[in-house]
Amino acid sequence: MQCPQSPGRMLSEEQFSCSICLEVFVEPVSTPCGHTFCKACLQGFWNHSKKFLCPMCKKTFSRKPELSVNCVLAEIAEQFQGLSTMSSVDRANGEFANSPQRDDDWGDFAKAGDVPCDACIGRKMKAMKSCLNCPGSFCEAHLRHHKKGKAMNSHKLVEPIHNLEDKMCKTHKRLLDAYCRNEHVCVCKECAESSHKGHDVVSTEREWKKKTSQLGKKRSELKHLIKEREKKLEEIKQSIKVLKDNSQKEIEESWAVYAELQRLLEQSQAELLELITTRQKQAEQQAKDLASGLEHELNTLKKRSSELDALAQTQDRVLFLQFLPSLPLPPEPSDWSAVSVNTELFLCTIRKSVCSLVDKFQHEVKRLYGKELRKLQNYASEVILDPATAQRDLCLSEDGRQTRTVIVVTGIQLQQTAGMASPTSMLAEEQVHCSICLDVFTNPVSIPCGHNFCMACIGSYWKSSALFMCPMCKKTYFKQPDISINTVLREIAEKFKEMKSNPIANLQKTTQPDPGQSPVELPTEMPELIPPNGPWVQEVSCDALLRKTEAEVQQMIQERLSKVDDIKQSIELNKSSAQREIEDSMQVFSDLIRAVQKAQAELVLDIEEKQRKTESWANGQIQELEQEIDFLKLRNTKLEFLSHTEDHIHFLQNFSSLMAHPHTKDWSETCVYADPCVGTTRRAVLKLEETLTEEVEKLAEKELKRVQKYSVDITFDPDTANPWLQLSEDGRQMRHLGSWQDLPDTPERFDTVVIVLGREGQSSGRRYWEVQVGEKDDWYIGVAQASVKRKGRISVSTSHGYWALAMKKGQEYRVSSSPPLLLSIEPKLKRVGVYVDYEEGQVSFYDVQNKSHIYTFMDSFKEKLFPFFYLYCCDKASDTLMICPVQETSHTKQC
Repeated sequence: MQCPQSPGRMLSEEQFSCSICLEVFVEPVSTPCGHTFCKACLQGFWNHSKKFLCPMCKKTFSRKPELSVNCVLAEIAEQFQGLSTMSSVDRANGEFANSPQRDDDWGDFAKAGDVPCDACIGRKMKAMKSCLNCPGSFCEAHLRHHKKGKAMNSHKLVEPIHNLEDKMCKTHKRLLDAYCRNEHVCVCKECAESSHKGHDVVSTEREWKKKTSQLGKKRSELKHLIKEREKKLEEIKQSIKVLKDNSQKEIEESWAVYAELQRLLEQSQAELLELITTRQKQAEQQAKDLASGLEHELNTLKKRSSELDALAQTQDRVLFLQFLPSLPLPPEPSDWSAVSVNTELFLCTIRKSVCSLVDKFQHEVKRLYGKELRKLQNYASEVILDPATAQRDLCLSEDGRQTRTVIVVTGIQLQQTAGMASPTSMLAEEQVHCSICLDVFTNPVSIPCGHNFCMACIGSYWKSSALFMCPMCKKTYFKQPDISINTVLREIAEKFKEMKSNPIANLQKTTQPDPGQSPVELPTEMPELIPPNGPWVQEVSCDALLRKTEAEVQQMIQERLSKVDDIKQSIELNKSSAQREIEDSMQVFSDLIRAVQKAQAELVLDIEEKQRKTESWANGQIQELEQEIDFLKLRNTKLEFLSHTEDHIHFLQNFSSLMAHPHTKDWSETCVYADPCVGTTRRAVLKLEETLTEEVEKLAEKELKRVQKYSVDITFDPDTANPWLQLSEDGRQMRHLGSWQDLPDTPERFDTVVIVLGREGQSSGRRYWEVQVGEKDDWYIGVAQASVKRKGRISVSTSHGYWALAMKKGQEYRVSSSPPLLLSIEPKLKRVGVYVDYEEGQVSFYDVQNKSHIYTFMDSFKEKLFPFFYLYCCDKASDTLMICPVQETSHTKQC
């Protein structure tokens, strides 16, 4: 009877080997699914895995199972290990001599692109087969269970497959070896026969062959996208370099601009100081000449007084009478009462200098506009008119660049106009003026006597008059004549308006007065010392006569001594005034120079900030481009790998996602402008110009206070008033009466145009007055020469002896220059100040309410000047023009 065999003889080694370490169990533990592993091996496996799953069957557990050592298996494993230890040395020697190394039997380690073994812990071996039943991929060592174990003999082994779990049907646990073209998914054969029954299902190999041909085209598209973005990337990087160069160039150009502006400031300051010094010297020399003339006359009078005193001391009457005729005739004395030295020589001087600076700054701004325009033209693009949007009355050219209603360079009309003389070029301005509103005709009409007027003007004139008569020739009609618009005259008037139109100007700056102007001649007519018709044959006391004459001489001497003192004091005042003006100008120009320097520093900071922001934005675009290029390159690499793979399932599973158009940005419109500072210098100079304008406004306010010192009392002259105008009793208010007054037609009266002059004329010195214009919308205010035309048609302009400011028809302000100059004035004028300096040839207008300068005429006057007023077609009782006291609020009164 045979001895029973030990348990170790009846069991195979594979039954007690851990499928992880391939050694006999050490502290064996079992998982809920029934598989057994070494405790350390299983815990190490779970530490390297994201899920708690069985290394053999891949069953997943929701939480980590509790592991306890199986005592029975542990004892059997120890017994088995003891039985196998006896022959381990002999087997090891034999295996080592007769077999290759163990590593060679088990295979190589997995490299990049190889399928790793799912059962290996730590460094994984290269998988030799994939099991579709387990599922998993295993190396040669871990495949021994599939080859020797009876339970795993039925498992289907295939060539190693990456991510085998993703290629298995979750429902049937079978390989996805078919492809549904309807739903574009890989399916197993059981799914194809059940849920995809009736669909177009083909094998994965067939679908792989079909789709492989599409990869080449897609890869070409990706390469094109990569190439475009690399080109754009290089373009942006190059633009950053150009940006830095342009910013530096812009800074250098701004330095040049501001250096020129500072030079202009310093030059203007030097010219102003020279002008002040020259005028002060001229005034001082003129005062010295006057003092010299006075002293010469004083000496003559003192000598005469001594002779008369000596003659009065004699007691010999015969000798007195003998010597009296032999005395030389008394000198013809001058009247010094009206002679004075002006101590306000520098009125408006600083403001005019700063105004001239504004002109120079505006010239610099125009130059910068030109440079800016040339830069902007670099971004020129072709624009074609869209016929689909054109209004039906417009006719577009075939090339889409011209339309009939827009000025076309090759237009016939322009060619004809260029070859003909304009109707207005053969007309004088007065010929197209209405004699009622003093403006170019609007809807002109002709009346039977042949005179022309605006339709609205003559209609208003006849409505406010008791008779239908011509405003020009005074011819009367029994009934209102039929009038129609003269179309030819209207066309001529409209053409004249177009030709005479001027751009709106802010302020007209005046030129500097001629410092070489000769001083005003002094009057020489004075009363004689001795009346010519007073013979000495009368019986009067000789002593009394001498005493009277000597007293008169002494009075004249005292008057001239006082005048000499006044002139000397004026000289000192002129010196102090000139010094004060120099100090004020130094302060003004110092502030302006500081403003220029501050603006220059701010401009440089602005340019650098723009460069920094643009460069930062460009770097962000570069980063975004580089990321997109990397993404496209990665997509291209995956497509290239996909084109070489033989894993049909992997190919089809990733084909749709890789063939989809990548989410990329359209970079065609993205660019980094190399000129981010276009217009920056110009805008900075414009701000500086605004600073100058603000300084001009401050100076104008000071100037207004100074000219108001020359205010005079002005009244209307009723002998010059047009019969349509009604004056108040105090002569300071007037309004359009709305009816014709029967007044004497004197030579001084304006018979056609609604004009009135001031009573007080001016032929020397300085005068200032203020006029309340209120809400009136058609008026003129200024001065006129004494010899202006007063009958019939009148044109208000400097060429005809008028220097005036006007509001015409409530639409525009203008001055009576030739041609008229339009002004932009905001807000609407309420009260206007008028200042006249006869010797300087200056007529200035001020907005009293806003304390600002409006306009200045510079001319030369040869005749006496009178205040000039015009008020048109205002029949409202409240619409009154009023001369106001200076610095006193006046209320409109009823005439």
